[in-house]
Amino acid sequence: MEVSWGKSESKPGKRGRKGGSPNPERNQQRAWSRAKGVIRRKCLTIGADHLVTLTYRENVQDRTRVLEHMERFHRMLKRAGTSLQYVTVLEYQKRGAIHFHIAVKGFQDVRLLRRCWYKVVGNGQGQVNVRGPRPGSSPVKLARYLSKYIGKDLNALPREAGEHRYFCSLGITVPTERFELALARPSEGVAGELFSLMMKETLRRVGVQCNLTHWMGGGGSYGWISGYEDSSHRWTVGPVESLQESPPPVP
Repeated sequence: MEVSWGKSESKPGKRGRKGGSPNPERNQQRAWSRAKGVIRRKCLTIGADHLVTLTYRENVQDRTRVLEHMERFHRMLKRAGTSLQYVTVLEYQKRGAIHFHIAVKGFQDVRLLRRCWYKVVGNGQGQVNVRGPRPGSSPVKLARYLSKYIGKDLNALPREAGEHRYFCSLGITVPTERFELALARPSEGVAGELFSLMMKETLRRVGVQCNLTHWMGGGGSYGWISGYEDSSHRWTVGPVESLQESPPPVP
């Protein structure tokens, strides 16, 4: 089974005015679901296992200023020889202050991060915190936890039309996922149930909290699920314990 996602080609026709949708709440919910899904997939792709949090000492609420600081911070890291693949989400505290959550992979030099951040905001005018992997957790679980954590407040963030909810480094290519299913019963007559299972598994893996009709709907987005025949695999009837490795295909 193969699963993919992406953007469909734009269709000609009259485009509505930004912010003029008759159902803004539904569109907002869809956008929030897509954003969480992208964050989760990107985190899984880079194998994120550390969470870097950058904060301000003062109550900084200017989004433009914050984004400029974020860009300068990454430029300084790159000049220092540390080029990170990252997924970043802005979090707004109750008082309105903004700070960063950055999901990255591998050990982080806290002294270097702090030095670069202080050059941006001023010495002692901010703080850097790095949270590493938890004992007993796998990289996949950690990546899922991080994506869930940094995406939990997306729906509550103040956002104007066209403003991004998250930021990612360039070059993060999300691969197509493939799954192998073993049915514990005859395969005849289960096409509908198999499709339902594929759809539920896809939404669980991708993390998009909406149904497939939304995914395949408007807005230029699409989702598809397709099965493929592989001669190296076979249908097996019986309990999972009875499954044996299939013989190699005859050329």
